[in-house]
Amino acid sequence: DLDMKNNNIIIEEVFNYFEYIKRKQLYFDVIILDPPSFSRSKKRTFSIVKNYGDLLDKAIGCTRKGGVIIASTNYAQINKQKFENIIKKAFDNTGNKYEIIERYSLPKDFHVSSGWVEGDYLKVFFLRKIS
Repeated sequence: DLDMKNNNIIIEEVFNYFEYIKRKQLYFDVIILDPPSFSRSKKRTFSIVKNYGDLLDKAIGCTRKGGVIIASTNYAQINKQKFENIIKKAFDNTGNKYEIIERYSLPKDFHVSSGWVEGDYLKVFFLRKIS
């Protein structure tokens, strides 16, 4: 029930779309990044480990000052600290500052065994772009 007068549905490879946004100097108040752990198209292969930082870098450039980026992954092979390091590096690379305004992981009713840290797979960070 989306009112199409006020919304656009765009089907496009995200890196291409971010380049388009940059050329048009468009900026968003909120960007949600929740890519698959791995994907392949005719022109590009994406993996969280190799490409999430690049994706976040592009999103930072398309977010207005004071805007929020919701960075999420459920890839079990990246722990919370490594994901937070990817976030920090992307902001450092773009010369922008940020603050983490919220963090989420699996809810308490999803028990994670201390012997299987990969079981705590969900990582969601709400990031405010300060500059």
